[in-house]
Amino acid sequence: MRVLLTGATGFLGGYLIEKLKKEKCEIVAIARSSSVLKNLNDGSVNFLFGDLKDEAFLKSAVKGVDVVIHAAATMRGDWDEYNRVNVKSTELLLNEVAKTKGKKFIFISSVIVYEHSTSEPEQNFDEDMGYEANDLTNYSRSKIEAEKVVKKFRKEKNANAYVIRPGALYGPGGQLYPARLGFALGSSKYLVIGDGNNQIPLTHVRSVADAAWRIISADKIESAYFNIIEDSNITQNQYLDLIKQNAIPKLKALKLSYKSGHFLAS
Repeated sequence: MRVLLTGATGFLGGYLIEKLKKEKCEIVAIARSSSVLKNLNDGSVNFLFGDLKDEAFLKSAVKGVDVVIHAAATMRGDWDEYNRVNVKSTELLLNEVAKTKGKKFIFISSVIVYEHSTSEPEQNFDEDMGYEANDLTNYSRSKIEAEKVVKKFRKEKNANAYVIRPGALYGPGGQLYPARLGFALGSSKYLVIGDGNNQIPLTHVRSVADAAWRIISADKIESAYFNIIEDSNITQNQYLDLIKQNAIPKLKALKLSYKSGHFLAS
């Protein structure tokens, strides 16, 4: 099995490589020429250095592979940059994948695409929930637009394409504070918006890697979209308490009401 991976040098990318190695896959990984490969460059991964905005480069990279896992994404710049890197690259890669019957395409998205601004407390977000339309960042907008590209290729070209939606990623080597938790204020203070009782949709990086492999190895898949969230629930307060107990004894959590937060944001 020959697998092309984008975003290989990122936090999740390292665990995807770990899983693919375990399953004896031949790995081709796209990386920027400025990327720090660290322990990834051990000879078991064939690195291709290029730009996700380069159509000719992507066409060449897809040749001869059985699966494409598209995990790369930018998280900075204006909308044009997000669109070129996160959306257009998805379209370019899928256009090549769809030319060969049997090739699989896995897009790593995020639960951030869901319509959270109008959701009710304790509401469950399933895979059929609609997209967010109001409270959009460039990042969430780009993930939604990229998912629409996947949906279009599935419908119009019968592409063998799937979407994985992780929550807030965590695991060894990751950030101490996951996304959706709040804002760090120096080394020993942390700001939480609200009362801190919101549950964090945590996703271990190995859970995402396992999900990707299950899609790769499955003969038949009924669905195209998969939320990947851990079974156990934990609130913001509980998470910060664990950090205080195990990592930063002097950690102080500060609270800011939603009303004050919206005022400051505006």
